[in-house]
Amino acid sequence: MVASQAGRTGCCYQCDAYRTGCNNMLRGSRKRCTMNMPALRCQIPWRTNMDDCWERSLEFVELDRDAASRLVHQCDLRLTVEAVTPIREGCRGSIYRVQVAGGTRFLLKLFSTEDNPCAGERQLQHLLKDEVPMPELYYEGNDEVLHSSFALYELVCGMSLRDALHAGVRPGDELIEHMGRIAATIHRHLYSTVGFLDAGLNVKQQLPPATEWYSLFLGPRATARLGPELTAAVRKMVDAGRWELEDMDSHPALVHGDFRPTNIMVDHQRLAGIVDWEFAMAGHPLSDVAQFFRYGEDFGERERRTFECGYRSIPGMQLPREWERAGRLRDLANLLQMIDAEGERPRKNEDLRRLIAGFVVS
Repeated sequence: MVASQAGRTGCCYQCDAYRTGCNNMLRGSRKRCTMNMPALRCQIPWRTNMDDCWERSLEFVELDRDAASRLVHQCDLRLTVEAVTPIREGCRGSIYRVQVAGGTRFLLKLFSTEDNPCAGERQLQHLLKDEVPMPELYYEGNDEVLHSSFALYELVCGMSLRDALHAGVRPGDELIEHMGRIAATIHRHLYSTVGFLDAGLNVKQQLPPATEWYSLFLGPRATARLGPELTAAVRKMVDAGRWELEDMDSHPALVHGDFRPTNIMVDHQRLAGIVDWEFAMAGHPLSDVAQFFRYGEDFGERERRTFECGYRSIPGMQLPREWERAGRLRDLANLLQMIDAEGERPRKNEDLRRLIAGFVVS
């Protein structure tokens, strides 16, 4: 998340001013883009099916300056909050830009439970120090009034890669190659089993084999939303890829867990930071790669080959020969889990169904 995102209002993503700003940001213009950038992505007629247009799973928690001050003062009583600006992105968390006296700005993130999902981020910062750019975690705590956990982060400058892509601006080869190297750098930290991590980055809960996930996620809600024909195609794809899933389970490694362009910050044609690490776990490296390329229309063959070259440039790291197809198979589990969720969210389910249909026929 970035400072420039916080004040988005007004025009849609097709406006000349916004497009010029994105070009300046990605192409290395010396003139910094300081305009307000809009959040109304659903107004773009040529890209109406995107995960940032999904309905929220949890309501956004509204904070005023006094409430934000109460949280910030857990970190440092000397800080005086001057402004609190919501960043209404994502489907679950509530995120704010907080400015304190002296001009310093933080990212304040509220989580949905009192269990803090960013407990392992300090260890991640130590493990990946000087290798993977990520925002510093300044403080994590709990608030008895909100009955939730929260965290204060360094505010990363730039814009998300997703924002640039939605504006029609193509990232250069150097940036895409760097993303491949970053993914491989994360994935070279190996584990013996797939599972969720504790604060020390040790596996605290082992997960069942990946071959079992799909039947778990193809519950009554998922099959009803997919329909019988698409459900049958999904089962056929999973049966055909069973050996690939078994192979993925045999090579677990550290994964980001949400390695989408929305969590990749760029600034003047360089990588500024990878954000939102709360889903990091011991998992399948292809899950990160597939999430990055989930919306196939965002990237062409050139970008995929450039990413692959970057990944393989890290000693000892390589992608399988059929990594694109295997990646779609792995990401299918994520999509099925989401489409099987409780509650009716028409835009989200329509987009998930479109993605799943594209996966099984590609």
